Amino acid sequence: MSTVILSNLHSEWAQLASQVALRELGRLDEADRAKVAATRDRMVDVIEAAIKAGVKAGDFTTRDTRVAALAVLGLCLSVIELYPEMDRPLPAVVELYQRFAVALASTPAAAKPKRKRKPTQPS
Repeated sequence: MSTVILSNLHSEWAQLASQVALRELGRLDEADRAKVAATRDRMVDVIEAAIKAGVKAGDFTTRDTRVAALAVLGLCLSVIELYPEMDRPLPAVVELYQRFAVALASTPAAAKPKRKRKPTQPS
């Protein structure tokens, strides 16, 4: 996670490039969008593998490892927009977001929604 954040925020140029890449993804042609999607999927796979290892070790408790991995990646990418307003040094932001990621990986699976019963009509 820290690698994703640091690669996007290590300099003003990296921050600008990351913001443009995030905003302009929809403007890419189909082939280039597919390449970006494949890279994103590989990143989610790496994050999910780390979460699964953490679950196995007892460090994390989620049963939704894929969803947690997607949330962690989203968290890492969202910092691009928010970092300028944080007024914190980069190492402090990385540490904060690592705590957020641990919380995501420790969130239990959501309960399945209960089906609502139809009210019975008086006879």
